[in-house]
Amino acid sequence: MTDQSRGTWQLEGNVLISAVQEVKFISSSDPTLSKAEGQALEDTQLRKKSVYKSRILQIGKNASRSMPVESIYKEAVVETSCKRV
Repeated sequence: MTDQSRGTWQLEGNVLISAVQEVKFISSSDPTLSKAEGQALEDTQLRKKSVYKSRILQIGKNASRSMPVESIYKEAVVETSCKRV
């Protein structure tokens, strides 16, 4: 799914805290999922959890590594890397 979210963020030590206030469903790779169904899924997830935390493991000029903190899904606790191209 592709969405657009609005909210705030703050940095506490090496933990980035993102508070999502609004999510707008844009599209899905599943052609059977309507916009209304997609938005309903987004709204349900937002009610379930709206604050996300990530521990910054490394940050540099062109790359960063982080790991979720307090995830509601243990399978989601994996290292993420981001590289500027």
